Amino acid sequence: MGNELVNTTPVYEVIDITETKVLKKPTRSDVAEKTIELLAQAEKVSEHWLGKADDYKIIWINPEEFVAMVKKYKELVDLGSRAGSNRKIVRSELDVLNAEITSKIPIVKNYLLEIYGRRQRSAYYADLGIEKINKQYVFPKTIEARKTALVKMLDGIEKHGFGNYKHGTAYWTDIIERYNKLYLESYQKTGDVSASSGGKKGLKIRIQKILRAIRALVKINHPETWQQELRVWGFHRERL
Repeated sequence: MGNELVNTTPVYEVIDITETKVLKKPTRSDVAEKTIELLAQAEKVSEHWLGKADDYKIIWINPEEFVAMVKKYKELVDLGSRAGSNRKIVRSELDVLNAEITSKIPIVKNYLLEIYGRRQRSAYYADLGIEKINKQYVFPKTIEARKTALVKMLDGIEKHGFGNYKHGTAYWTDIIERYNKLYLESYQKTGDVSASSGGKKGLKIRIQKILRAIRALVKINHPETWQQELRVWGFHRERL
């Protein structure tokens, strides 16, 4: 026992300190920036290829077709940008109008109070499009529901004799006309954005495919100086 050897080697705990990368979801601004970058590159490459059509050939696409494709892509990018801006304007105007509508609901509630009293007025709220939700009487907030409720409001105003009041028939008729106009514009702008996005996505994939083919073609024809040659063509990124 006296001669037993004791292991004095220190024991170390192995800790994994490998950094874990968190993939960040691209923002709209990131996507827009990449779209602009791709378009600028495609425009330069397509125009350069047009001037060297005899020396660089791809059997499934020619320079004229590629130039036309890039121009169409630019049109869709511009259309999407304009449609997106217009949609924001319409949404902003709709928010302002919704705020105005909401601010006038207590007024028409008071109209009922004057005629039917505090205990009876809530019985007629439904005539004005006002709903009971979670023990509270509120005017619908969603676009579709509010559009329907506004029609009920106008009918209820006339039904209960408030037509000549300050916030009577004339006021709510004007509100409905403005609301319907913005409602239609909102859906139209949304459709424009969707149409632009759908066509743009397909063209983007095709343009990227052609750019990769041209890049490979340049590398084959310039095995020693392909990097410098790619810059001349308009390629500024190692990978597309």
